Amino acid sequence: MRPASTFGTVRLIVARKHRPWIVTRHDSIEKLEDNLWVVGGDVPGAPFKRRMSIIKRADGTLLFFNAIPVADAELAEVTSWGKPAALVVPHDSHMIDARAFADRLALKIYGPSECE
Repeated sequence: MRPASTFGTVRLIVARKHRPWIVTRHDSIEKLEDNLWVVGGDVPGAPFKRRMSIIKRADGTLLFFNAIPVADAELAEVTSWGKPAALVVPHDSHMIDARAFADRLALKIYGPSECE
């Protein structure tokens, strides 16, 4: 049997606990393309980083891949760029801020059944 690791312990905490909207340390919005912005930041309570991608679709709606709560000014910039529509969560361990993020922006969440 494999011994428990710090990563495994953190992952369990991240996967099972939904937090309210809490802005933690993150980078500025990086505008990679006309239709692709990203934000990098720290994972709360863990020694590694995370990244949120924001894709502007042809119809002007925004698709978020992962969720990082940002400050009000940055959130206003994002919502003025397009209409938030969907959040993709690739794995249940990425849910720590997803529920609050989806609630705040009225997003539909897409991901594994564990994310429901």
